[in-house]
Amino acid sequence: MEVPQPPKLFDRLHQAIGFRHLSRKTEKSYLYYIRDVILFHQKRHPIEMGVPEVRWNLDIVRRLSCS
Repeated sequence: MEVPQPPKLFDRLHQAIGFRHLSRKTEKSYLYYIRDVILFHQKRHPIEMGVPEVRWNLDIVRRLSCS
């Protein structure tokens, strides 16, 4: 018997954005931003990052959400 895999990150994000009734354009922008952050940090998990890296990402998100 196979153990079901948890949903992929972008599938979970798509679902969360849908719950908030955000536009497709907003969803696309968020997904591009998240992909860029993941690639910039060489696909490291946030648990593996230091405090400055995580704070930097949160500052960027804060600035995006204010605009």
